[in-house]
Parts: sequence; structure tokens; C-alpha cells
Amino acid sequence: MINNKKTVSYNGIFRPFIVVNGQVAGLWKRTIQKNKVIIETELFQTINKLTRNLIDKKASSFGKFLSKETEVVHNSNEAWRILVRQS
Repeated sequence: MINNKKTVSYNGIFRPFIVVNGQVAGLWKRTIQKNKVIIETELFQTINKLTRNLIDKKASSFGKFLSKETEVVHNSNEAWRILVRQS
């Protein structure tokens, strides 16, 4: 429950959040650059590979919508970067 406070900003606006199995699992933000969009996640707990792949897939769809290459940066207990390319 401690992480629930992170979902609402100081002025009462909800931040973009990631929902897994009906529970808020983290936050995300996007940074749009000239040729790519960077999606950064802040996960509240370690997630399994399948869930991570689903997040990557949704991020890639967002990049395709913007007609940009997508880079996904997952921040959690383990920090790693993955570049998701459009096909």
C-alpha cells in the first residue's frame, strides 16, 4: 500500500500507471525525441518475464502509433534497458 501514494501527484492528478491482474504494479512515463519515444517504467515489485514482455509489447504499439522507434527502460529491483524495434 505504500506505493499507492506514488500514483497521485501532490496536486491530486493521477500519474500514468501500470495495472497487472487488477493491481497497480508501477508507473510509466514517456519522453518523445526526434526519432524515438522512450518509455520508462517504475515497477513497485519484481514482475515475471511474461508480464515484462506484455509491457514491452504495449510500449511498442504506442511507438508505432507515434511512428517512432521505441526504447523501454524498466526500473525496479533490477535495472535494465531493452530496445524494442518496430518491424
